[in-house]
Amino acid sequence: MRNTFALLLGAAVLMSTAAVAETIDSMGECSKAADVWKAAYNKKDAAAVADMYDAKGTFSGPFWTASGHDALLSSFKQEISAGGSLVSITCEQSYQVDKLNFASGTYSGMAKGPDGKDAAIGGHWVAVSELRDGKLVILMHNSNLQMTPAPK
Repeated sequence: MRNTFALLLGAAVLMSTAAVAETIDSMGECSKAADVWKAAYNKKDAAAVADMYDAKGTFSGPFWTASGHDALLSSFKQEISAGGSLVSITCEQSYQVDKLNFASGTYSGMAKGPDGKDAAIGGHWVAVSELRDGKLVILMHNSNLQMTPAPK
């Protein structure tokens, strides 16, 4: 009985040590990842943006939804070619549970309107990522577009 308890206690200590070894500064890493995402998007590097997602990852936004690397790459290429840019991506909250990271925040940018003129855009986002070898890999990313008030 003592041996069984000692083994269970030892396993619990090892498991908790392994979990601690994989922890990150969640808010700091969220901000770094947001900066990398924004930089790749503004460089019009759809491949770099798509590579931040799991091979089966999903993005769902106001105009399109895609799952899987090839679909994400194709959709980001199409969106980026429309001529928009991101001004900011802000992490408002981020926390880690085991290897999963849950984060949300806001973004702002410029997009081409139907008339070809630049229009300010912005909204909120939420993402679930997995910590793999100290790096966050996006599993699910949802983004909305905050609508401007209708003209009076």
